[in-house]
Amino acid sequence: MLRLPPRNGSMFPGGSFFNPGARMMPHLINVAAGEDVRRRILSFSQGRHAVVVLSGIGIISAVTVRSNSGGNATYEGRHDILNLSGYYANNDLTAAQAPIGRLSVILAGPEGTAIGGTVEGAMIAATAVQVVVVALFPRSPKTKNNAGQRPEPSADRENVGNLVAPANA
Repeated sequence: MLRLPPRNGSMFPGGSFFNPGARMMPHLINVAAGEDVRRRILSFSQGRHAVVVLSGIGIISAVTVRSNSGGNATYEGRHDILNLSGYYANNDLTAAQAPIGRLSVILAGPEGTAIGGTVEGAMIAATAVQVVVVALFPRSPKTKNNAGQRPEPSADRENVGNLVAPANA
């Protein structure tokens, strides 16, 4: 019988918000034609502990990605998103600094080729683009009140709501 090692915080790089049991909330980010997809994801990640990009659908008109040769390559024209993934994490939710992370994209290139890489600059939507993300929140400490009971979970927007909530931030 195959047995997996026990999961604990030390097995997951990046800190406690990547641990099993972290609170997660899925969101759908709607990006209008002409908007920068990367900037919308970064804007959404502000004030959140971490955001994981799961997928995206739509057409991109221009994107700058890191190329294998070490420089950057800019692609212009209409390219369908084949895959969109990445993450952004904030070390301090009150800091003015940008979150750390990366966004990777694979696009359908001309004549059926696949192009892509790590997004280094703007990624402009040619049509409406939808991005599915999961916002991660640190686990709440398990505290007890004066009567020795665990407090009831709060009914804030981060804990309850639609399974997929529009992210118009």
